[in-house]
Amino acid sequence: MKWKRFAFNDVPLNIPAGWDLSRATGNGRKGELVLDDGGRVTLDAAWGPLGKRSMAVVEHRQVLADNTVEVHRRQELSPEHTFFLAQTSAGKAALGVLRQPALDRFLLVRVYRPRGDARAMHERLTAPLREMRAEDPQQWCFFRTTFTLPRGWLLSESRLQAGCMELVFRRRGRTLTLWDLAPLDHMEKHTKLEDYVQQIANKRYRKRLKFYPNRLARGGADPADLLIPGRVRFRWLVNPLGIFGCRRLALRGVANRDANRYSVYLFQYRGRRDLAWLGGLEESLRASRPAA
Repeated sequence: MKWKRFAFNDVPLNIPAGWDLSRATGNGRKGELVLDDGGRVTLDAAWGPLGKRSMAVVEHRQVLADNTVEVHRRQELSPEHTFFLAQTSAGKAALGVLRQPALDRFLLVRVYRPRGDARAMHERLTAPLREMRAEDPQQWCFFRTTFTLPRGWLLSESRLQAGCMELVFRRRGRTLTLWDLAPLDHMEKHTKLEDYVQQIANKRYRKRLKFYPNRLARGGADPADLLIPGRVRFRWLVNPLGIFGCRRLALRGVANRDANRYSVYLFQYRGRRDLAWLGGLEESLRASRPAA
């Protein structure tokens, strides 16, 4: 079986190559996601704030108190990780409960109808979760999109479509919008990139942005890498307090030649020091997809 790396909302996993994201809600603090293989649900995961809950309390609330789950076997893989083989309403399932005190989070990972050694499969799936550290950046790796963000950003909106993915993150009043678009070679043949990136930004934030295309800057040796500065239009009749908000814009296009992908991000920020909040985002968008 071939495997690949998956990560969404700060939940990294190793998954079989035929699985991918079908649904997700919430953010890195609390939420859930569902994976399928194109025909049926294969895995779902839920997470939330840990607080002062012990492992026994988390196990009881997430598994043992669920009337739809009949536990056949329980194994303690570590003081912070318990494995269950159970029967659920969806059939046989391998369940894992993990505590991550450093991130103040618990997780429940369920694999439906596991093949072969269910425990070995579960351990391989959850290996990236057990290796996480509080100082590590957030990983995002799904479909053909791969990037990292420093901790502190929370996903507030998402739209996942074939050929175009849109994610909106927020952190202390700043807003980061990220688009992952169609194959790069196709876009270069059929559109002018500097015009197109402005069009998708203005479509998302209609009449709120002003860009300065005359100040366009190319990044590095790749002509598809570009930066267009701008500002947020101030409309005091709509929002008198807007003058104290994010006023500056950085609209950047990033080419990933190895993966033949083109990504665009729009950063609405206040001062130049805020640019450090992006961390290694640009470099991670330009890099190839990591292997599991």
